[in-house]
Amino acid sequence: MTKQVLSQSFQNLPLSKILNLKLKVLFFLLIPVSLFAQLDSVVFENNNFLVGEVKEMNRGVLTFETDYSDSDFKIEWDKVKAIYTYRYYIITLETGENIFGNITTDSLGIVTVSGVKKKFRAYTDPILINLEMEDVVYIKSIDKSFWKKLDASVELGYSFTKASNLNQLNGRLSLGYLSDKWSLKSSVSALSSIQDSVDPTQRLDGQTEFNYIIKRNFYALTSSNFLSNTEQQLDLRSSQKLGVGNYFFRNNQWYLSMNIGIAGTNEVFATEATNRESLEGFLGLDFNIFDAGDVSFNLVGTAYPSISTEGRFRFDLKSDLKFDLPLDFYIKVGLSMNYDNQPAVGGNDIDYIVQTNFGWEL
Repeated sequence: MTKQVLSQSFQNLPLSKILNLKLKVLFFLLIPVSLFAQLDSVVFENNNFLVGEVKEMNRGVLTFETDYSDSDFKIEWDKVKAIYTYRYYIITLETGENIFGNITTDSLGIVTVSGVKKKFRAYTDPILINLEMEDVVYIKSIDKSFWKKLDASVELGYSFTKASNLNQLNGRLSLGYLSDKWSLKSSVSALSSIQDSVDPTQRLDGQTEFNYIIKRNFYALTSSNFLSNTEQQLDLRSSQKLGVGNYFFRNNQWYLSMNIGIAGTNEVFATEATNRESLEGFLGLDFNIFDAGDVSFNLVGTAYPSISTEGRFRFDLKSDLKFDLPLDFYIKVGLSMNYDNQPAVGGNDIDYIVQTNFGWEL
């Protein structure tokens, strides 16, 4: 009789109270095992849940680690009904605000973000915000070791054609590091093509960029870029950029940002005796779709109108279409294009490369 009454009472409880009761019981059972460690948890739409550690939520995918799995769980953010964290995170809202603290669910579909904002080197007073799940666009643990904050990927591609004995090898390496207020990312891409009766084709380009969050969706940036390609008789172009940017739109599916600034450029051409040194302005656009199942797309275009050289205009374009595979492998099809309306003697005004690479990301 008592069991029946308890069962009926349990069935009459609201779903939110049942979930909270389940989590409390689970936490109580795990206390001896975890030696009183604080555990994060997520609840799904079907009321199943995981207990472990929230590592990151980026581009609409939540990365969750447990002690009993060989690899981290990848969970679509819109499939998460509730989340409970106890560690220190950087949490970015759709409005562009960055909060440093934790995130928990008070009721189904409503989350509470608690912590502080950071303005330059000073923290503001503690804040508490209630909002919808979809209003949270980014979560990243920032109390980790150096290696936990590091992202890396490597790509390789090779093709051989019997006609003319064409051999082509290309590859790309990317590294990234994220802190609570700044990010650093670097990439390098190389191409080598050799065939009979044709001069070898070589191309090498890379970039290192540092971004610092100013306020809401605004950020400051500085970067170093270099490019070398035989198509434009360019031995080396190096540019140092300084500017500011803004995210015009950002959510869990895509973002659109623009940046503007100045660049100091030095160029060495194979067919010119003296180097070209110039001051340029730049205007960049970054469009990224990252929550379309196993497919993602990124388009980055930058225009360089010259300030010191009358009438000169350059334009760089990079586009990547990525298909995710199991075990963190992927296939990527990329386009890189460089345009210069005043190329070197014997060089073409445009150079481009289409790459298909097989890659793996850390």
